[in-house]
Amino acid sequence: EPYADDPLLATDAVVVTINYRLGPLGFLAHPALSAEDADGVSGNFGLRDVATALAWVNDNAAALGGDPDRILVFGESAGALETCAMLLSPRTGGLFDAAIAQSGPCQSVGRPLRDAPLLQVDGESQGEDFAAALSCADAACLRAAPVATLVEVGQTDVAAGPGAEGWGWGPWTDGVWLPADPVGAMQAGQWNRVPFLATVTEDAGTLFTLGQAPTQDALDAWLDLYAVLFGVPRRALADAYDPDVFGGTAAAIAALWGGV
Repeated sequence: EPYADDPLLATDAVVVTINYRLGPLGFLAHPALSAEDADGVSGNFGLRDVATALAWVNDNAAALGGDPDRILVFGESAGALETCAMLLSPRTGGLFDAAIAQSGPCQSVGRPLRDAPLLQVDGESQGEDFAAALSCADAACLRAAPVATLVEVGQTDVAAGPGAEGWGWGPWTDGVWLPADPVGAMQAGQWNRVPFLATVTEDAGTLFTLGQAPTQDALDAWLDLYAVLFGVPRRALADAYDPDVFGGTAAAIAALWGGV
């Protein structure tokens, strides 16, 4: 854990790092799994892990030398999105007292569990495709599959961007663990309202362009997505991230991803 011994950490803080399931182990949705659930949903197992860890911290903060009334949840990149999910989730209210999201916009948390818009894939439909890739037709078959096989198949052809084909593992907006409309929920004040700091690492987007040859089509796809996510006019975004301004398409995409 690169942050555990960081000398910049506050000396009067108790830092607790957690694990949560990733890929299909953490975010595999499927109609058969949803049918078994008391709330009729599936796929947000990774979010449940984080919520369980936060509950443990609440129960044990005093024993660790901390203050159970001053619990800060924070994360970077995917961890920032998990932090945003904790802010948005109706199931995590009262589990923390402040939050920091580094390089992960809350507007991009979650995709539909069911009934995705045109050109998108919802969680349960992806789960059916994933089960088919394992030659499974029911939940029992999925559970019998070796973990190594689930991980191997789940890491194959992971979607790299908007419109890209492949698996997309992450939280699902199921109306239970995440609101159906996260952006609308935040705008309406329907979130776990605690002191919240949202920041972006300088040049964060550069990492994602290394070894790639971003095209104008790729930039256009990201501009389309960001215009919807942030409610910004598409033309204004295109003007702001014109490749001529940044010295090339790759630099423009890096700037867009990095929130410059």
